[in-house]
Amino acid sequence: MNQFKTVFKFEYMGYIKNRAFQVMTIIITAAIILASFIPKVSDIVSGLGGGGAKIGQTAGFALGENTEGMVLTAQMLSEAAPDYTWEQVDSSADFNALIVDETYAAVFFYNGGDTYDFYSTGRNLNEYGAMNGLSEIVGKLHASELIRGLGPDAQTAIDLISAMEVKQNHISVSGNFEQNYFLAYALVFVLYFALIFHNQFIITSVITEKTSKAMELLITSAKPWSLMFGKVLGVGAAAITQLIWFFVVVVAMLFVNLDSLAQSVPDLTQVATTTVTSPFILFSFVVFFLLGYFIYAFFYAALGSTVSRMEDASSVTIYPTLFIMAGFFASVFGSMNSVDSVLIKVLSYIPLFSPMVMFTRQCMNSAAVWEVLISMVLSLGGVILMGLAGAKIYRTGVNMYGKAATPKELIRMLTRR
Repeated sequence: MNQFKTVFKFEYMGYIKNRAFQVMTIIITAAIILASFIPKVSDIVSGLGGGGAKIGQTAGFALGENTEGMVLTAQMLSEAAPDYTWEQVDSSADFNALIVDETYAAVFFYNGGDTYDFYSTGRNLNEYGAMNGLSEIVGKLHASELIRGLGPDAQTAIDLISAMEVKQNHISVSGNFEQNYFLAYALVFVLYFALIFHNQFIITSVITEKTSKAMELLITSAKPWSLMFGKVLGVGAAAITQLIWFFVVVVAMLFVNLDSLAQSVPDLTQVATTTVTSPFILFSFVVFFLLGYFIYAFFYAALGSTVSRMEDASSVTIYPTLFIMAGFFASVFGSMNSVDSVLIKVLSYIPLFSPMVMFTRQCMNSAAVWEVLISMVLSLGGVILMGLAGAKIYRTGVNMYGKAATPKELIRMLTRR
């Protein structure tokens, strides 16, 4: 245990004092502060100057009592919003309930005039494309309504139609999709950046020690597991310290410039405020950050121990990097099309992907609390298994010099007693 404490303290202080770490911290801190003041500076300058749904999903539509004489068919709606298969429903139905119990992916309700209601899950960006097509239909229906009321006065009808603006009420049972998506994207990007940057430092540190022959001295004075766990946890503690600092700066700048930010970027401000004031979102982000960081940190440390030259590092770091990129793209682009797809749900329970994918599902209101907790437990198990497997590889890898280990050699290290 004393060996572990020594290595942990050495790695933590070494990383905190590392020039690249300090420069990156200063640059990002300055960027956060400057970005928060942009709306306020912009106002000052202005003053000085004088100034989808998946194809085939079923959707329902209903007409209110004020639409007598109007013609609206499923065929018309299919042409306007082809991503859905349309069915007429009773206008007295509970549209929110139809969405919640997954009877329909969306419901369109029109009761005359220039306004309509569109009920949806709020989890699919293609819903906004569908609403554009529905707005055109409502415009035509309202135009015909105006013309019928005016009789032969065609010029008046034309003037009214030209000035007409269709309004839409998007009632989402899962909250605002754009805000949910931005929240998931922003925090997943932070996790992705942290995994790539901090874990590269781990593998660089291991290789540097081997090339300087310091590893031979370390191995004789400390056990391999103490070296690996001390290095991983030490760098991890430094990464957490940096993350806490960034969080403090973001919160401080949010409250200092809340008024100007709320006026210039209301959606962004609401997302940031929701994140800061939502205990479970913050808790999940911290937990998934730690689980994601440590599972890949053990992965990088183990593979880094098998190479002795910096130019050979890419031949082994490609494996964990591909997993990180797969999780990132599944979170960002997969959730854009359908966060409830089978693939996304399966990936959200696999430890190498769940820190990003499950967190995205949580932000998009696609995962229940029990699903999030199960994913956390499975990820914790993955961290433990990766730590044990990494220790076995590290024990042999630190004594390897020459070419990088092949996948077959890595498997042999894992099975060796």
